[in-house]
Order: sequence, then structure tokens, then C-alpha cells
Amino acid sequence: MIDSETKDKLIAEDPKSAKIIKPLLRGKDIKKYSYEFADKWLIYVPWHFPNHLEDSNADFQYNEECFKKEYPAIYSYLLIHKNKLSARNKAETGIRYEWYALQRWGSDYWQEFEKEKVIYPVIASQNIFAYDKNHMYHNDKVFHIVGEDVKYLVSLLNSKVVYWLILKLCSSLGEKGFEQRKIYIEQLSIPMLNKNKQKPFEKLVDTILELKKQKDIRVAFFEKIIDVMVYELYFKQELHEKGFGILDVVAKELKEGLSVDELYERWTDSKHPIKYNVDFIDSVDVVRTIEEAL
Repeated sequence: MIDSETKDKLIAEDPKSAKIIKPLLRGKDIKKYSYEFADKWLIYVPWHFPNHLEDSNADFQYNEECFKKEYPAIYSYLLIHKNKLSARNKAETGIRYEWYALQRWGSDYWQEFEKEKVIYPVIASQNIFAYDKNHMYHNDKVFHIVGEDVKYLVSLLNSKVVYWLILKLCSSLGEKGFEQRKIYIEQLSIPMLNKNKQKPFEKLVDTILELKKQKDIRVAFFEKIIDVMVYELYFKQELHEKGFGILDVVAKELKEGLSVDELYERWTDSKHPIKYNVDFIDSVDVVRTIEEAL
């Protein structure tokens, strides 16, 4: 793991170095909807690099010669630390993989780091799921989900309903912590919507991401709107019986192409149904039960 200064130096020495220097996230960098990059970079060198994609790549000396020739700046940098790297795991280093390679490099899924994805910390004290389209890599304290409907999934996973479900599924750590491991998260029940009905959720996620980037406190209001929308997905009958629900209103008004400022001004009007839902949704029994449990 290196910092930006080292990264820039290696790329200045050899521009090709940029191909295998990847931005790295740790568990503590992940926040709701987004993440805070802490200037950590990974020199991503798989086993048998740079011949790791070849069927015949077991000649360690040949692989090292190729590495030295194709990525001279990074090879020279790692060579300075050869003794330390070689001592990492003497049962494997130089036997299963070359001294300069990562001990574990995600051989079955490394391509997924380059895709649009949901990323989330293994250990958490609340439901924290971030959206990534910037090809971020991560350590083993972070999991990710790839596939379709990523933004829609991020909106649901950050909601109070899913937080409540996570607390029921995940193993606890201390008084408030829990493990968001794959075996638990994959048990979550996620309402399936067609692409058109997902659009309001996706647009609100875009709004939240932009407001978070600006450190705009209005982001909390838009997160509450998603909470109400998700409550309606899971408990449609209970909400409608009490006169609550905003899915149709949100979908209709987002089509008007209003700016964030205009939406915020409209939706925070005390006479608007969205504002009413946000303020009084906990008068619905099932919602109150969930929020009291959080």
C-alpha cells in the first residue's frame, strides 16, 4: 500500500505503472451511499504477474524477468523491500507465488473491482452501503456486490427497513456492532421492481451523492424520503390504510426536471404530501415498531 506521492513518482518514472496502481478502500472509509478516499493506493500484482492470465505461468524466474522488463519502476520499488516481502509467509512465498506478488489477490473475482458496485464494511454499527463507479479496490474488511440495479439496491440497503432486517440477520458484536457478512446480506428480502419504477430511487441516490460531495446538510431530508419510499415497498397495505405513501408522487414530480433546490423547496413545504409523510410516517404502527427497535 502506497500514498499519492509514491504513486505519482512511480508513474512519472514509468507511465505504464498506472495500470497496476489501484485506489484502495478500507472498512472505515465506507459511509452511507458514498466513501471517503484516504489516499491509499494498492500496487496490484497477482500471482505469476505479468503472465497471470497465461495457461503456463509456473516459471517464477521468467515471470520476474518479464515483470522487471514491463514495469521497471514498480519492480525497482518492490526490490528495495524484497527481504521483507519474502518473509511474509515462508510456506508460500517463492513456492506458490513470487516474492513480489500479493499473498491474496482475489483470483476468482478481481475483474469485479472494475465494475459498478455496492461496497460495504464487514464490521459496522449501522447499515452502511456505498455506491461505486470509480473502479475502487478494497481490502478484506470490505465486501462488494456487482450486477444490475446497483443504485436501486444501494437505496434499499441504506434504508431503515433494511437496517431493521440486518439487525435480525447479522451476528452481533458488543452492544451496537454487527458483522455484515455475505452469508447474512444475501438472505435479505429485496423487492424487485422493473427498470421504470427503479428510476425515482436512482435519481434520489444521484441527488444524495451530489449533496454528500458538497457536504450539504439537506442530504438528510432526501435520505428520509427514500426511507418512506422503502417503507411503502415493504408495507404497502399498512401505509395505504393510514393514508400514507409517496411513490407515485415522487415518480411524477421527478419527471418535471426540477433542480435539487427546487425539489427541496417544494418537498419541504408543510402542505406537500412528501413533507407530511416524512414527518408523520411513524404514526403507522409497523413503522413505529421498526423505528423504536433501531
